[in-house]
Parts: sequence; C-alpha cells; structure tokens
Amino acid sequence: MRPEISKMMNFIYPDLQDHPIVKKYPDIKGLPQNLFFFDHSFKESENELMMSKTNVEEAQIIVRFAFFLLQQRY
Repeated sequence: MRPEISKMMNFIYPDLQDHPIVKKYPDIKGLPQNLFFFDHSFKESENELMMSKTNVEEAQIIVRFAFFLLQQRY
C-alpha cells in the first residue's frame, strides 16, 4: 500500500512496514496529493423494499472522479 495510507494505519499496526518498491510509486497524475478524503452533505435515499440506502449525488461524483482518472490515462 502507498506510504501515505500505511502512515495512517500506524496506530493500529505499529510494526507495519512498507515494501521498498511502494516508495518508488509515482505521484498520481492530475492530483495535488496521493491521498485525500471526500466529504459531502448529500442525503441518502432509503429503499424500504430492498432495505438499503442509496446516494445518487455521491455516486455521480465518484463516476466523474473515475472519468477524470481515465483522462489522466489510468
């Protein structure tokens, strides 16, 4: 896993070590950093018949993000 992720896991896995090859991974193209969190305030919709929740706005943002990564040739 990327060092940016393993650093966050250090409090759970204090002996976690990165393989040397992950330190050579290039930065993700088109992004200011290699790790970030997405926060939103979109309300979920509930489907009582299926007993599940959905969030169309959240899904649309993820699709646009995936499209952006494809434009960066990932």
